[in-house]
Amino acid sequence: MTKRAVIYLRQSRENPLGIDRQRERTSALVAARDWTLTSEYVDDDVSASKARGAGTAWAQMLKDAKDGVFDVIVAVDLDRLLRTVGDLVTLTGTGAAVLTVDGEIDLTTADGEFRATMLAGIARFEGRRKAERQKRAADQRAAQGIPHRAHRVFGWEPDGITLRESEAAILRDMHARVLAGEPIRAIARWLNDAGIPTPRDRQWQPINVRRALLRERNAGLLVRKGVVQEHSLIQPIVPRETWEQVVALLRDPDRNVNPGRPVSRWWLTSVAKCSTCGGRMRGKVVTSRGYKQSFYTCAERPGGGSHPTISQQIIEDHVTEAVREQLMLRQGQTPDDGAVTRLRLQRADLAGQIEHATEVEAHARTDVSRRAARRAVEALESEYESTDAELSAALVQADAEDWASIAEQFLTGGVAGIVASAEAFRARWAETPNERKREIAGRLLEVSVLPHNAPVTTCVPDMEKPGEVIEVTRPAKGVRRVLITPR
Repeated sequence: MTKRAVIYLRQSRENPLGIDRQRERTSALVAARDWTLTSEYVDDDVSASKARGAGTAWAQMLKDAKDGVFDVIVAVDLDRLLRTVGDLVTLTGTGAAVLTVDGEIDLTTADGEFRATMLAGIARFEGRRKAERQKRAADQRAAQGIPHRAHRVFGWEPDGITLRESEAAILRDMHARVLAGEPIRAIARWLNDAGIPTPRDRQWQPINVRRALLRERNAGLLVRKGVVQEHSLIQPIVPRETWEQVVALLRDPDRNVNPGRPVSRWWLTSVAKCSTCGGRMRGKVVTSRGYKQSFYTCAERPGGGSHPTISQQIIEDHVTEAVREQLMLRQGQTPDDGAVTRLRLQRADLAGQIEHATEVEAHARTDVSRRAARRAVEALESEYESTDAELSAALVQADAEDWASIAEQFLTGGVAGIVASAEAFRARWAETPNERKREIAGRLLEVSVLPHNAPVTTCVPDMEKPGEVIEVTRPAKGVRRVLITPR
């Protein structure tokens, strides 16, 4: 009976030509033995010196070997197949025969297992010696201020030192957008819409944007093993203070983000509330007679009974004008002294220390070290709570500065201090990402929506007695259904 053979192809760095050469040599050997090639397992850009877990072709091959899917594994040589004695033991346990282009290894016999163990040990020795050489070279480069070079980093040339100015300008814009409150997902969408690829010529994902903004090299810092080096040849893209502000924002535990959540076109969701039940209003599109109409409706009882539904344009136009009025009232307030940024950085640093100390406690081997780690965690948590309380107080003081900068962004014209027209404000507001609109409106206003024709009592001038007013109750329609209260 013809043996069922599979081939295993692996290399540490992604290179289609390398895999093709291995495939050619192993397939030729299978054909020469007159075996049936049933499948191939390919691990491209995968190291055999590290654990190859679920999701790799190696893991799938081991599972199939245990299930008896094939009889023989064929590889170019043992180094392509494995580099540790641990992987050899695992492979031996499957009972599969192994054949390499440079000679057969029979793992079902004591002699074959002994030979394979020696070869795996030699491969492990060579791998560790190579790692030691690379470590010494990396330490030497770091001492000279030269960064580690692997894949090209967005913003720099392949040497990792010289700026690629076209990308550096984009990175500066990305920092500015984060500080202006733009979400990471919106920045990724902006990059993709502009046709700006990653260094690997792929589309941007939110996680890629976040990593690009958190890199220490953005401020010209060279980090080796978590330590900032004294000397760095890296050309900075933004000042260190700007980068630290961005890091503090992105690592703030109170930052409400979800990279996987799609962006909503309804910026008043979670801001506008149903006056009947207090629940949030959500967006809804209704098609009638071939026309699509957009509404906000109560999320608890959409369109039901006394729960409101209102035109998207009516409520958004009304709230937009209320936002403009509130920003005009808050212009020119006193700025903050930078305490918020300092406390945010301090709190982010403490959060990292707590995470590290907790991990140390989990892996402590003795009761003494475990108790010491627990005391360290408790001390850090106490300091974190104290810093968090200071930050809360500083945020109250800094609120004036925040609103002053927001008002300046939306209300000033081309000349500093000149108030823009209502039309100019609405144009800027329309260009603002919905997440940012939702944040500003939610901080400024409480918005409640009344059901259609609900009785509303208002005061109007008394036509018979000048200077006096009378109360009039009338059914709520249009903008009268939207009750707005400044916070």
